[in-house]
Amino acid sequence: MANRALIEDLLRQYAENPRRVFARLANELRKSGDYDRAIEICRGQIPQQPGYISGHIVLGQSLYDCGRLEEARQTFETALNLDPENLIALRHLGDIARQHGENDVAIGWYRRLLEVDPQNDEVVAQLEAMGAGPRATEPRGVAEQFAPSVEVVAKASSNARASFRSAVSKPSVNQQGSRNTESRYRPPSRST
Repeated sequence: MANRALIEDLLRQYAENPRRVFARLANELRKSGDYDRAIEICRGQIPQQPGYISGHIVLGQSLYDCGRLEEARQTFETALNLDPENLIALRHLGDIARQHGENDVAIGWYRRLLEVDPQNDEVVAQLEAMGAGPRATEPRGVAEQFAPSVEVVAKASSNARASFRSAVSKPSVNQQGSRNTESRYRPPSRST
């Protein structure tokens, strides 16, 4: 089985450098149905890399797949604090709300997803099945009620970017032994 060989290869890589491959390994374990192990790996590594969105997404998917919906919801909300437009998190939050019978909340999440990915036919069909259309012009009161994340996510994203900038701009020692206080991170230049 190819999946088993891939998991074994990822386990070898994980033993050498867990930070580098934990999300990929956990995702393969999740896809093979080993949710508990996927969750354990993610929970062991995420505290060391709290800004690594893939780790949060795989953890949320693993929790969702094994029916731990409240934990999955919290994990996906954390993921949205890192990436407010994450399609996987938005979709799962809509699905969780729908499964809990919170259709207005689910509609809000699905419409928010369509703002990011307007060509998502699955979500359009889901909204139509729920008796709601993908109207982006409709007031967003429901989304704002259940997801105070507009301001919270923006602030968290800003804080995450500031933490990242701070981490990459810490002084380093150059080859001549003097301290280099210039940032090592250079964002790509944007041409207009």
